[in-house]
Amino acid sequence: MRTLKISLLFLLPMILCSFYLMNEPDRKASDIAKSIVDKIIRESEFEFTNVIRQESVNMQIVDFKHEYGNEQGIYYAYSNIQTDKDTVLLFGLTYSGGIKIWLNDELIVNDISNKKAEIKEIAYGLFDFHSTKKIKLNRGDNKILVKQISGDHKPIFFMREVPSEAELPLTAKFKNPKIELSDQNKNWLLTGPFPIEENLNKSLEKSYPPENSISNYYNYEGKIITWNIQKDVMLLELFINQKNSYNRESYLEWHYANGATMFSVLSAADKLKNESYKIFVKKFCDFTVNNYEYFNYQYKELNALRGTNHRIFRKTMLDDTSGPALPFVQLYLDENYQQYKSIVFEMADYVENDQVRLSDGTLCRPEPVEMTVWADDLFMSVPFLLRMRKITNENKYYDDAAKQSLKFYEILFDENIGLYKHGWFQEKNEKSVAYWGRANGWIVWANSELLMHLPKEHSSYNIILKNYRNHINGLIKQQSESGMWHQVLDRHDSFKETSCTSMYIMGILRGVKNGWLDKSYTEYALKAWHDVKKNIKDDGTVIDICRGTGIGYDLQFYFDRKRFDNDPRGLGAVIQAALEVSEVQE
Repeated sequence: MRTLKISLLFLLPMILCSFYLMNEPDRKASDIAKSIVDKIIRESEFEFTNVIRQESVNMQIVDFKHEYGNEQGIYYAYSNIQTDKDTVLLFGLTYSGGIKIWLNDELIVNDISNKKAEIKEIAYGLFDFHSTKKIKLNRGDNKILVKQISGDHKPIFFMREVPSEAELPLTAKFKNPKIELSDQNKNWLLTGPFPIEENLNKSLEKSYPPENSISNYYNYEGKIITWNIQKDVMLLELFINQKNSYNRESYLEWHYANGATMFSVLSAADKLKNESYKIFVKKFCDFTVNNYEYFNYQYKELNALRGTNHRIFRKTMLDDTSGPALPFVQLYLDENYQQYKSIVFEMADYVENDQVRLSDGTLCRPEPVEMTVWADDLFMSVPFLLRMRKITNENKYYDDAAKQSLKFYEILFDENIGLYKHGWFQEKNEKSVAYWGRANGWIVWANSELLMHLPKEHSSYNIILKNYRNHINGLIKQQSESGMWHQVLDRHDSFKETSCTSMYIMGILRGVKNGWLDKSYTEYALKAWHDVKKNIKDDGTVIDICRGTGIGYDLQFYFDRKRFDNDPRGLGAVIQAALEVSEVQE
């Protein structure tokens, strides 16, 4: 009887695998992977289109050099700040040269800066300004007049309301005081240049236009000086065909989601023996590298804070650096393409020396509040670090990757349920509210990469393997009856989500293939694949991928997240899942 039980246990996975194979439609997993990749290629246009720079993230940018050329002088900018109630708000200010600011005819800023005025974004919608100031605003319109004197650097100023947390809505709005303009780029009236006196301090105190009123023009020593509307700034933007299944962003943008997608297309090229897929990813990488200098100019000189490939230069987090760099580092490792060396090592330097970390070296972010650990960042870092070790032969990359896996487990994993919370806040020493599906998926993907590449002799290998198994077992307990996993893993009243399910399929089948898991676990992966296949159309369109998601403070935030067809935040995972399933089925 005991022998019979053991035999049945051994045969059960094969019986279940056969069941799913017999009851699935004819579409092979490899054909599904091809259809997704082919659609990505069809909808990737290597073209630019001209656009006018719009105000982005409510940043007020007045560049007098762009408006008036290189002439030295004194310039003025005038606008209204509108609020719907009496309030006191914090504003950030960055500028070069001398500056005076009047609010409702009261002088509130009088300063000189010899620094070059450059804006540094430290998190989504959070900026490092030269100075900040609390400003009392009245309900309705508040007149603001800025006087700027050119110094050693071009006269420019940046001004923005500073929220208490990243991406919180702002309460103040800048509006042109003279003309009703629908274009948000026209918030300011400008005039100048007036001549500079003997020294900067004296000129800063001398007023040419009266500060308590705005004239139509000035006749200064026979020179007519008028008020003008801000000029347009022309930018190059990646062309997106609006007929594409996904048109919120271009697949060619430097973005972590595209990095994961192209990284997976390279896996498809290898496993499906399709050289054209690798050629496509190389074209993607070359397009970025060949236009790097222009993207840099557009971001730093034209102040395109949300312009094409701005994340390369913003560098506020791993989403901007090692995540998008995955196809570059993989091609550099595999093919030794020297044109990628510079950008690969640029991102490696950021991860090692500039990325925000806790005092113990754990990777973290300055959002939504300072020193927040995000589960997402294990994937944004580990696969890149593993490949840097192979490129440089420096073990520090293995050690850092292993350390991050252990620290994320320690900080985010809940032993009682076997799942990772989305985030952890150092200030309160507490985990965030949700066991978010894709956050757990990023962990699974990262740890499967780590176990595939980290030497078994490494001191952390066995504990990482144990942690991986604990996580997989926790996930299996939350699998829905139909096969997919939910947006909030332990809340089965939340929607079933495509990307996280695909990540778990990949992670489980990698575990079986490499001997980290018993073969019986194949059942759970194929059951999930049988369900997730329903979300993949014949033309390669993948539906119900959760949009990009910050760390929410309540579960409803996750329940309400929108889903998009062919969002690249999930395409790479679905491709990888299909490839792993194909090895089992075919």
